[in-house]
Amino acid sequence: GELELRNPNDRVLEGALEFPLTEAQSVVGFALDINGELRPAVPVDKARGRQVFEDVTRTRVDPALLEATQGRHHRLRVYPLPAQGSRRVVLEIAETLEPTRPGAARWRLPLQFGGPVGQLDLQARFAGLSPQAVHATLGATPLAASPGPDGARLELRRERLMPRGGTGGARDGAAELRVDLSSLAAGGPRATSARWRDQDWFYAEVPADLRSAPRRAPARVALLWDASGSGAGRDHSREFALLDAWLRGLNQVQIQLVLVRDTAEAPETFEVRRGDWRALRERLQRVAYDGATALSAMRVPAGVDQALLFSDGLGNYGEGGLPASPVPLFAVQAATGGDTNALRRVAEASGGALLELLRTDTDAALRQLREQPTRLSGLSADGAEDLELESPLPVHGRWVIAGRLTRPEARITLETTPPTGRLRTQTIAVQAATGTTTGEVARIAAPLAAWRWATLRLARLQTEPERHRQAIRRLGRDFGLVTPETSLIVLDTVADYVRHEIEPPASLLAEYRTQVAR
Repeated sequence: GELELRNPNDRVLEGALEFPLTEAQSVVGFALDINGELRPAVPVDKARGRQVFEDVTRTRVDPALLEATQGRHHRLRVYPLPAQGSRRVVLEIAETLEPTRPGAARWRLPLQFGGPVGQLDLQARFAGLSPQAVHATLGATPLAASPGPDGARLELRRERLMPRGGTGGARDGAAELRVDLSSLAAGGPRATSARWRDQDWFYAEVPADLRSAPRRAPARVALLWDASGSGAGRDHSREFALLDAWLRGLNQVQIQLVLVRDTAEAPETFEVRRGDWRALRERLQRVAYDGATALSAMRVPAGVDQALLFSDGLGNYGEGGLPASPVPLFAVQAATGGDTNALRRVAEASGGALLELLRTDTDAALRQLREQPTRLSGLSADGAEDLELESPLPVHGRWVIAGRLTRPEARITLETTPPTGRLRTQTIAVQAATGTTTGEVARIAAPLAAWRWATLRLARLQTEPERHRQAIRRLGRDFGLVTPETSLIVLDTVADYVRHEIEPPASLLAEYRTQVAR
């Protein structure tokens, strides 16, 4: 995406842009316009990048820095923004689309702006698809696709968009653009491979065994409700829709409601009979969202046999992460930019699951609550190493695997355990790519297979960030990822890169080496 950062003031300022990403998205690069040409960024250790940015701004030359802040949130800083002027920045975001059914997938673009937007123009092209295969909505408003030169085209223009809770502008200003694509190639397992930095990488999606068994209906449930300031940004309408559908299916259940901010409040007890949860709903609607978030306070109380956690997974108070749960815990994620990885790990470790309400509908989330799915219990390979798995539970109907090939052809073996029945074994073959590649999309540093392996490895390492700080740093630098330990930076001149000992992009590398040699 191309952004123009404008400065309406009469003095030079620094520009900053903060934005969240979904779990399926990663920043794979950005570039800053310097003298009419786009200069790509390079990876740097996070602390070092911040120090260099501050040093360079004091000399009033052109740096730009992109860093991760918390969870899936990022911050882009650009200096200088000239008085009454602007700077051009290009952000590159790679994303894997979520399958909704065989031959269909969904793409989402959050449009939850932090302030009023005077005008929004958006164009999307879908190569090889007809307009009839593209079904788009902006909030509840349907949008029609039109024919383009190489497929379908979607154009959107909105004026005076207001953020969530704003007034006087377009009602869909805080909505999201959702595009459902059909007529895609369907079938069995899919695998792709690529050569990257003298290594062969593969990425595979394998249709999951979707056999399941009903879960035992709980009699006592803990409802952990994140009532901190960030909780106001969750989509409570989706949360309430899930609770309504689930509780209507239970004959009788006792709910222990625990509101959590910097500390956990004493549990409040609600008896729900024949799906009547009006008292609980009214209490949740009266929650005041303020204060800090202590993840360590989100502890499941004793005496319950199931738990639901409604939170974005981001903590900013105290030490420690989400506590382990002694009973199956279902983490409900209804906010863009939360720490989905942390929520997924704590839920799956307890025998529960992550319910991503922004990526799935209420019926699908309800099935996860009611049914115990097949688990991937074993993963091995002949001809491949460093295997990474997105989740041992099916995610959108498939298992996602990536790894490094050690032979031209590898065989990946999956062992699955359904809740009822015997263990099953499935084997897929993966071929190494022929030739070399620098990426399927212009300027993306790593090709799909290598990038997906790196993002899956990063998700696993971040479950214990202090223990794996060095490994996270190496991964970010090797694959050009924005991580808690690495950032992306653009500097003005070759001399700036030499002075700060940062290797520049390829176009400046020869001059950089010459100056270093001197």
